[in-house]
Amino acid sequence: MKYLLLFVLISISLFGQSRTDSLKEALSSSSGKDKIAILNQLSSAYWTNDPQKSITYGNEALQLALRDEDLKNQALALRNIGIAYTHMGDYKKANEYFRKSLSISLLSEDELEIGQSYNSLGSYFYFTGMIDSALFYYKKALEIGEQIGNKKGIISYLNNLGIIYSNMGEYEKSLQYYFQSVKVSEELKDRSGLSKAYINIGAVYNDMPDYNKALEYYFKALDVSLSHDQFLKATAYNNIGNIFNDKKEYTKALEYHKKSLEIKEEINDQYGIATSLGNIGNLYSELNNLDTASDYLSRAHKMQLEIGNTEGIVTSLINLSKNDIKAKRLAKALENLNEAEKYTENFNAKLLHDVYFLKSQIHASMGNYRKAYELHLNYSELGDSIFNETFASQMAELQAKYEMERKDKEIVQLQRDKHLNELKSARQEFISKSLIGGIIILVVIAALFFNRYRLKNKHNLLLNEKIDEINKQKEELKNLNANKDKLLSIISHDLRSPFQALIGYSELLSENIEELNKNEIIEYSKDVNITAHQTLDLIDNLLEWSRIQLGRIKYEPENFLAEPVVNKIIRLSLHNANRKKIMISIDAEKDITIHADKQMFTSVVHNLLSNAIKFSNDDENILVKIKTVDSMAVVSVIDSGAGISEENLPKLFDKNVHFTTIGTAQEKGTGLGLELCKELVEKNGGNITVKSEIGKGSDFSFTIPLAQN
Repeated sequence: MKYLLLFVLISISLFGQSRTDSLKEALSSSSGKDKIAILNQLSSAYWTNDPQKSITYGNEALQLALRDEDLKNQALALRNIGIAYTHMGDYKKANEYFRKSLSISLLSEDELEIGQSYNSLGSYFYFTGMIDSALFYYKKALEIGEQIGNKKGIISYLNNLGIIYSNMGEYEKSLQYYFQSVKVSEELKDRSGLSKAYINIGAVYNDMPDYNKALEYYFKALDVSLSHDQFLKATAYNNIGNIFNDKKEYTKALEYHKKSLEIKEEINDQYGIATSLGNIGNLYSELNNLDTASDYLSRAHKMQLEIGNTEGIVTSLINLSKNDIKAKRLAKALENLNEAEKYTENFNAKLLHDVYFLKSQIHASMGNYRKAYELHLNYSELGDSIFNETFASQMAELQAKYEMERKDKEIVQLQRDKHLNELKSARQEFISKSLIGGIIILVVIAALFFNRYRLKNKHNLLLNEKIDEINKQKEELKNLNANKDKLLSIISHDLRSPFQALIGYSELLSENIEELNKNEIIEYSKDVNITAHQTLDLIDNLLEWSRIQLGRIKYEPENFLAEPVVNKIIRLSLHNANRKKIMISIDAEKDITIHADKQMFTSVVHNLLSNAIKFSNDDENILVKIKTVDSMAVVSVIDSGAGISEENLPKLFDKNVHFTTIGTAQEKGTGLGLELCKELVEKNGGNITVKSEIGKGSDFSFTIPLAQN
């Protein structure tokens, strides 16, 4: 694990045991504001080595500050508690306390604390993968720091912005921020800040990768670090070890990771100790010293349990399992993975995916190919057990609905014809009686003539209305019949084909397993996985389209921020994108709130993003843009993939044309996705357009109403 020095506060606080002992001694004889200040110092002292104790001290400081109506210390206590939850991996709780801290800081107009609260919120969004939001809050913190001349804070905020741009792959911009931090640190003669910046610069060169430059800056960090700043030294040694690990110089890597571990044990950095134990264990595993590796990895797991770091617990169990697999201790590896699975459910889909993959490997090695295959598909489709029943009932319901509506239309048509005949007979009878009455009395003739004229117009209007209604119903019947034909065509061909492929692969595996080698089994399993994913996408679009045809989709608009929803869709699409090494990024204007049905909006963005991945080549980029134009939000999904010919563009949204093409990796589709997108966008009061050129990619954009104030 490579360390970037992210500053949740102005600096990372790791007190020695003597310092915490002196604080505890001072606490017993203190009172008032002094006591609150000491409690807050103790809370920050235990952030990393005992986060639960940090929370206890923070809560005690908070209660006293609330009693004394001390807003500054309330904000500080809340932020300390949030940082402790960050070290425990409970980011939801951390965000809750950071926001409370910011609210109180804004209330008290404490600019210094406001800047630090913005910085803490930026760290929360960084840890949870919402990079754009992290960037926003770090820039807010830097802006306030520059306004009030808080140079210590500026050093931290510049470093954090550098980390964000490094994660975005914008290395030049990242280095600009880091070197600005170096400049301010040199002005203040802040060796600690200088050392931290050098470590982060080394991390950027490590990513580029330029290992020699990275080592140069890591050793610079060691040269300028203060003798008592052990945490920085441990971080530098850790990162140097990782470089040698990347270069596959495992013995050298082991030397530096052990140096890092030694320092972390001296300063009692529990989180860091657990991480170093895991790193050393993994290195011994690479060196095939499997028993020693198992010892270090077990110690790492035990410490993660003591800390309560869920992500660390699962990671350590996975590392133990990988080592056990190498040592042929398959039963033990399976036991650890089963325990990891309990932690990962409803917690971390990526780790759960890793667990399923390793369990699949183990079962394959044990000859249990059916179980291995089931596990390989688990993450992709957790609801597969109810798929057949749901799909069959949907299809039967659609067919029954079609038959019922067809018969109803026929009955209505007959009733309309009968009614029209009755109207004609009544009109003729009325004319005859009017003529006879007109001969008898001239006055009555005039009255009846006028009345007949009025009724005639009324009847003719009714007749025309009925004729229009009948023509409309005939058109609806025609469309319904066309939809039925389209549906049956898709079911008989597009849906049948992938199922035939799945049956073919599974029969090949089950009947020829003894003749197949491991690589062939893995290759066929990958084919099964890809086919299952493609079939699931096809079925999702088919069911969504069928619900629209049945009129079962309710339009339930609400106001919501567009960017978080799109970010969630991107994260869910990363599995497919990673298979083609495609990078997805987002460029969104700040806080765009739209008025739409959230489920329909999600379906449209998901379909467009899936198409972009489907028609992109390996190692390409996809950009999702969100901007405002007048009273509408414009969402664009832009790829640089295969593109669409000018002659095919009109076919994309034509519901009378069943148009589908093969993706760059031979992915298949239903031809319903874009038709579905068009119907859902229009249902929400928007429009969808496309610009494309062969070989240069496509730009699908749709509009959606902005929320009204």
